[in-house]
Amino acid sequence: MRHINKVLLATASLRLESSSASKPRAISFISGVGEEQVDFEPAVSLEGKVEFYMHTILTAQRDTLQKNLERSQKRYPLRPRAEWLLESNPAGYSLDPAQIAILVASIQSVMVIEGAMDNNTLVLYSDRQKQDLIDLVRLTQTNLKGSERQRVMCLITMDAHTRDILGKLIKEVSVDKN
Repeated sequence: MRHINKVLLATASLRLESSSASKPRAISFISGVGEEQVDFEPAVSLEGKVEFYMHTILTAQRDTLQKNLERSQKRYPLRPRAEWLLESNPAGYSLDPAQIAILVASIQSVMVIEGAMDNNTLVLYSDRQKQDLIDLVRLTQTNLKGSERQRVMCLITMDAHTRDILGKLIKEVSVDKN
């Protein structure tokens, strides 16, 4: 399947499982960027015409990523943020594809900021967010794999922007009170 990257966005290849009794099954897809492997949930049978099973693969990718998103959102509040970001399975692959991790971190950030605005605790959250940023910067000073470093650096960039936005929000709130 050497042309898979032209058909499925950001997919370099599919990992196939062959069986002498039936057609092969796609058991995972490999990202075209970085070193990510995501296991299909469930594996995808490659039966019938290519245009049909390619559509099935696309649907399976979307469904698999949705399941990853839901799991990641459930795990996020249970661990320190840096640990959540770098969790991996026994094979050494990250539990969350990078885009899922970035999406979950963004969703959580927005939810917490909205809650802090409703409860007038923006300053308190700002302090916590700055500490999260410091923790991520410290993490870059450790021995990280390239893909781990890249995802940490993405979150550092997002957190730096969030820090700046929080600073502006806090100023606006204090100006409105005066």
